[in-house]
Amino acid sequence: MDDIAAMSAVAVPIEINEMLEQLHRFAHNVKRSGGIAETFLCGIPDSEEDGGLSIGVKNQCIFFGSRLKSKIFQLVALYNAYFQHMDDVVEEARHQQHIQHMQQQPPSPIRARQ
Repeated sequence: MDDIAAMSAVAVPIEINEMLEQLHRFAHNVKRSGGIAETFLCGIPDSEEDGGLSIGVKNQCIFFGSRLKSKIFQLVALYNAYFQHMDDVVEEARHQQHIQHMQQQPPSPIRARQ
């Protein structure tokens, strides 16, 4: 089995509607993240004895969420750049095929007289 076939064999099909829903929810959560983070830091008791989280743990959670959001943005940008490159390669190949096809066609009588 070649490399591409092997990659395709392990690829998990992605339902486009589910992906769009998840991306929409992600964008919505990103918009809300500042307010939620502020409430998380200030609106929950800091004392572990009262069932709350220490300020250090809260800050670690906020930092982790921020890094995760940043990595997701990087992955989306990377995928978009990858796909644009593939799109450019396919478009160039189609253009080259069109040129080759046109070169193989006999000249039209109109072109031949000119």
